[in-house]
Amino acid sequence: MRNVLWVALTLAAGSAALYCLVSTEAAAWVESRPSRARSEVAALVWGGLRSVLRALRQYRALPRRPAFVILSVPVMTQMLGAFMFFLTARALGHSLPVLVWVWIVPLVHLIQWVPASVSGLGLREGVLVLLLPRYGVPPADALAFSILIFGYTVLLGLSGGILELKELASRSAKRDLDPAGIRS
Repeated sequence: MRNVLWVALTLAAGSAALYCLVSTEAAAWVESRPSRARSEVAALVWGGLRSVLRALRQYRALPRRPAFVILSVPVMTQMLGAFMFFLTARALGHSLPVLVWVWIVPLVHLIQWVPASVSGLGLREGVLVLLLPRYGVPPADALAFSILIFGYTVLLGLSGGILELKELASRSAKRDLDPAGIRS
């Protein structure tokens, strides 16, 4: 029951934030206010909020099909991430429900974006060590799980990097060949 309450509260807070960002009244109010930020950080946040609202206005002007595709890609990415976390936890002998991962994974990803570490190291581990014991996962297992997830992330990034290097080498080799097929 407690899990359902947390999911409901998260959805309610997210829906309220989304309404404030997407509603034309809220957007008009934010954009009509002059920037009277007293600090550099406040000016940066205010400018970022205006940029987000401009992007949302452009998004609302899109036809339905491209707008749906644009919205569905990040949602599917988070769902696949939750499924990956679920399967990894199962492989380690912890059978947490998928619904738990559906709210933990986006939270972990948000925390990782805080520019306090390289690639979210330490932040991801801290969040998982803090949250997973509430679901019966010992802190040591939560830490091992987090490091394993980081390993997956590194391997995925390396595989993309290797493919990109291969593509760059192929393009470079094509440029070095003259039209007759002889190296210059």
